[in-house]
Amino acid sequence: MSLYNYTIRINSKDTRKIFNEVISSYQNENYRSAINSLYSTVLYDLIYKLKYLSNFYDDSTAENILDKVENKQKENSTNSSWELNLIDDVYKRTQIIDNSLYADIISLKRYRNLCSHPSLVDKKLTLPSPNPEIVSGLMNSILVKLFNKAPNLISNITDNFTNDISDKKEKLLLDSKFRLNYLKNFYLNNLEIEQEEKLLDNLFKFIFIKTGTPFDENREVNYLVFIDIIKTNEETFMKYLENIKCKDLLFKDESGILKKYFSRFIAEFPEFIHHIKEYALNDIINYSRENFIDWLLNPELFNLNLKDTISAVVQVFEYKHDSFYENNCESIYEPFKNLVKKCDLKFDIDDVIQYKFSKDELNLIKMKSEILGGKDLFINFIIDMYLNSYNYAQAQQRLIYIKMYINYMNEEKYLLKLLNGANNNSQIYGEFNSAPYIRSVVFKKFINYKNKNDIPKYKDTFSNLEIE
Repeated sequence: MSLYNYTIRINSKDTRKIFNEVISSYQNENYRSAINSLYSTVLYDLIYKLKYLSNFYDDSTAENILDKVENKQKENSTNSSWELNLIDDVYKRTQIIDNSLYADIISLKRYRNLCSHPSLVDKKLTLPSPNPEIVSGLMNSILVKLFNKAPNLISNITDNFTNDISDKKEKLLLDSKFRLNYLKNFYLNNLEIEQEEKLLDNLFKFIFIKTGTPFDENREVNYLVFIDIIKTNEETFMKYLENIKCKDLLFKDESGILKKYFSRFIAEFPEFIHHIKEYALNDIINYSRENFIDWLLNPELFNLNLKDTISAVVQVFEYKHDSFYENNCESIYEPFKNLVKKCDLKFDIDDVIQYKFSKDELNLIKMKSEILGGKDLFINFIIDMYLNSYNYAQAQQRLIYIKMYINYMNEEKYLLKLLNGANNNSQIYGEFNSAPYIRSVVFKKFINYKNKNDIPKYKDTFSNLEIE
């Protein structure tokens, strides 16, 4: 990455402005000036970071170091001893300066002293000037190790991160685009890969291992940001997670919340099931046997795939719908009964029929369907579920799913299937929300694929919808 790209990533606009003076001096071959201004920029940025930690995170160590600097300057404003005290205190008492950065700053201080004081050796007067390679090396090193470090990521990264996420929980839960942009701009763009991995390690524990009020209250937002972080570098982070000790899960909570979230996690990353202990895997399998949605989203646990589970579920919908109109239709859901036996499922068909899907759950089914080779599986699942509504209330509830994905299913074959099915189900064409939506949205999208002269014909074809 170029010096410019690193410079624009400096967190403090004032530090960035001062550092541009360093660059200007260097580009004009004023290497002594570059060293002096770089040293001043280091001191300024250290104080800026300490003030940030003190003001925004009540960091008592940062506040104490600042008080010492202020008292030293008040005692003697011309004595520069506070500078080394500041550097040493920050190095020894905070996480701002590591060993490598400390060596660079001490080296910079030494060059700064040499460049600022004339030398008289053997009666020869000189004012030393560092070579450009030394200046360039210090500029680049300190820029990356210090100036590019955001102050909110210096103290306790995990605590600062989780506290911040908790404070902004309401907005982060509602807006996935905002959440991802916020994570990237305020955290991920400023973290080293090792810091991101450590953060994931801790989030894994908070979501899947820890219980209690603070963990329960923030489990959902922590889970969402955990998934967002993984997806920014999925191959690297999943490999890391597969090797951490957190994979030895126990799921000790009685409420089942830990199993619920872990089931959700492996639904997104099913390959992870190969990296946990057998007893933990058995716990998740048993949990999924008892909970319809977890079984549906995790067919891999039962050596099935999503096509198997969705096909069986759709047949349950068809059975429930048809049983309202005719007898002897139990054979329709025979495949589901076979899966109940094969998987030793503990829920019944009413749990399937009455289930109300969340948007996150549907998006997960959509994603898994696309991985299997396209969108047909998911779209037909949504449409079949809606078209087999067996009362007005259910039609109204399932219409929400159609509205969510109407643009995704905006193809003639899907729209035609919707229109035909709605026209043949009185619980849809007679329901006061469904019928108007089918007329005003679905039919209008459908006729965009047809010749205008054919519109009267299709109005007659779907006569029960009373399209005007």
